[in-house]
Amino acid sequence: MKYLLFTLLLVFTNYTIFSQNLIINPGAELNPTANGWTQLSGSWVQAQESVKSGATNPQAAHEGDYHFFAGAGAGSLELYQDIDVSGYASAIDAGLQDFAFSGWVRDWSGNDGSNIIVEYRSASSTVLSTYDSGEQIVTSWTEMTDSRTASVNTRSIRIRLISIRHDGTDNDDYFDDLSLTTTYTGTQSPGGVSANNVFWVKANEGVAVSGSNVSSWADRSGNSNDASQATSVNQPSYTNVQRNYNPSVYFDGTDEYMGMTDLIPSGNTEMSIYAVGTTETGGDVWGTMVYGQSNAGLSGGYGLSELDGDGNIGFWVNAYNVNFVSTTWSNNSLSIIEGIYDGANVNLYIDADAKGDDAYTSTIGDNGNTYIGGEANSYNHKGYISEVAIYSSALSATDRSKLNSYFAIKYGITLNRVGNPNYVASNGTAIFNTPSATYWNDIIGIGRDDDSGLNQKQSHTTDDTLKIHIANLANSNNNNSGSFTNDLSYMILGSNDGKMHATTASNSEAPTGINTRIEREWRMAFYNFADVAKMQFQLGSKDWDDITASDLVVLWDNDGDFSDATILEPDANYVYNFNSTTGVLTFSVNLAIFDSSTPIMGYITVGSKSSDSPLPIDLIKFEGKITSNNLVRLDWQTATETNNDYFTIERSQNISQWLEISEIDGLGNSNYIHSYNSIDESPLNGISYYRLKQTDFDGKYSYSNIVTIDNTNDEVNKLTIYPNPTTGIITIEGVIGMFNDYHIYNITGQDVVNKVNVLTISASQITMDISTLPKGVYILYANNQHIKLIKE
Repeated sequence: MKYLLFTLLLVFTNYTIFSQNLIINPGAELNPTANGWTQLSGSWVQAQESVKSGATNPQAAHEGDYHFFAGAGAGSLELYQDIDVSGYASAIDAGLQDFAFSGWVRDWSGNDGSNIIVEYRSASSTVLSTYDSGEQIVTSWTEMTDSRTASVNTRSIRIRLISIRHDGTDNDDYFDDLSLTTTYTGTQSPGGVSANNVFWVKANEGVAVSGSNVSSWADRSGNSNDASQATSVNQPSYTNVQRNYNPSVYFDGTDEYMGMTDLIPSGNTEMSIYAVGTTETGGDVWGTMVYGQSNAGLSGGYGLSELDGDGNIGFWVNAYNVNFVSTTWSNNSLSIIEGIYDGANVNLYIDADAKGDDAYTSTIGDNGNTYIGGEANSYNHKGYISEVAIYSSALSATDRSKLNSYFAIKYGITLNRVGNPNYVASNGTAIFNTPSATYWNDIIGIGRDDDSGLNQKQSHTTDDTLKIHIANLANSNNNNSGSFTNDLSYMILGSNDGKMHATTASNSEAPTGINTRIEREWRMAFYNFADVAKMQFQLGSKDWDDITASDLVVLWDNDGDFSDATILEPDANYVYNFNSTTGVLTFSVNLAIFDSSTPIMGYITVGSKSSDSPLPIDLIKFEGKITSNNLVRLDWQTATETNNDYFTIERSQNISQWLEISEIDGLGNSNYIHSYNSIDESPLNGISYYRLKQTDFDGKYSYSNIVTIDNTNDEVNKLTIYPNPTTGIITIEGVIGMFNDYHIYNITGQDVVNKVNVLTISASQITMDISTLPKGVYILYANNQHIKLIKE
């Protein structure tokens, strides 16, 4: 049996398994009566120890800083919370949804009693089943637990905390560290493809962590082939958020790996393997994501390895140097690596894009144990691994599409359109497609698919121009408190990669009543969706405070020609909010008003009903280069200009201090493409930075992107960074003595070096973790050298 866990913190000895608690404010770390809980009687508060006046024996919380305390009152005092579990209705009514409750209680001195009651209720609040701890009079923290399959028709669960006074003036009972978790006990597998699935691990479930080290990774295939590593120095590390709000496991490329039993019979002539992860240069040159080996891969086995030691990834069967396919995959962000051996050919795919095949018609051969991240202290992978699935057969094109769609939606990866023209659900329904490749960019989605174990509640593009979610956006998918009403619920969007502001071309294709609209358009699809979905659009505007929020609307069109698009005017089902400080337009739409039992597909964009465009200056490009006589030439183009007074070219050596070097008049108002240029006749030696400042007639101004110019031929002293862009760990190399003094500046010139975690440092190399920095462009400075760093 395979399981889907939504558990928050299951503690076994000193290990923590990460999942989700359904209770809001479970430890009274926030004021209970204002955060999730309802006070029926008493004066419930968050108590740090005891609020008894003059207490000489204060009671510390079981976990965290606070615990629940009922205060003064006669008799029984009650605090409760109702938890909506209607999102699990289909599984509950099929008898496939289990719930586990845990809560800790104690009293002051053995005089008063505490009672916890958990009620499983129908939609009409009829109590269907109950857990009752009974009155507890205990002077040390004691755990109350209950596990059960939810009664048919359960739609909510009420957690009741009852404090019972027997003596004194206060109800001296305390409650803390409450947890309600749920487990789907139906069969699950990646993409819903269960046949011959011999191994499946995913970083959002079943990872046992001590500190940041991973000691075991639970197999979700139902075969109990757990991966483990008992030696701490060989354990990889856990990262809570790595890609698309999901966690990952990081391998350092030197000596970190996890092992398990033999997974593929040696006589097999078929297999399929998937690994979702990143790669970084450095570490072992034969970096291996998954390795089933025998005789060092010379006779028998299989693997996803670099193979040739130059940053290429490959899939091999039986002999790594004979039957293999490889392709370039160096310093890449998260990708789906897929190997299929069908008894005739060894095939390799990345993000569903075929990278080649190699003829082979014999057995896989003896493959010994299986490893993730390397084999012992050899062939080690450097980078993140988020998920691995292995099958003992070659998957069909239909099943491959299900797996790739599942991975792509979960991790925000855009699949190759030729190899995967449809995104599909586990039941085979095509949930996203487009008649034109125009909209096959930055495809992201949210959805619930129980057979896949998918519960992706929020998603975003890599540049954060679009975020989509249910409930409130959280710092991780796991911490999003929302739930989908229906199984097989999906909402997916892919863009035309247009600009996030108005252009002459986009303005010419707008319905009556719309003055301007952004160039970016999205192909949008939703299926079986019965909830409120939220979209956050990051408008590319310079004067957000000039935009009247009520003028902004979303346009819906059926064919992609917005000349006759429908304007979604604000009402109870279409709610808008515009933040003029950040330029983010949030659009909430109640998709329950549509019958999406068959997929609904159309096109959306953002328009303004006002004559004020979201972007008065449409800057097509700003770029620079070194001329043949060692001067710096800056070029830029505008498509439209509104009230544009002049441009200023500014230069910096450290992006902290800027110097104005030239000024060029603007056109005022223009609706045609115009080109500009400026020459810096006294450029700086080494690396320098340029930006374009645009000023309106009313004095308001904005800045362009920053252009980096390298005016040096001294290759020896240059800094190098890899991977770049990055989501977390980077390595910076230079000459000896270069890192005696170094800084990292953000785009505003602030030094943020104290916000990163330096892992190793020597005179000529630094390895650091910058995962705590916000996404954006940074400049690393060392020994009078500068280099641009991009945090994804």
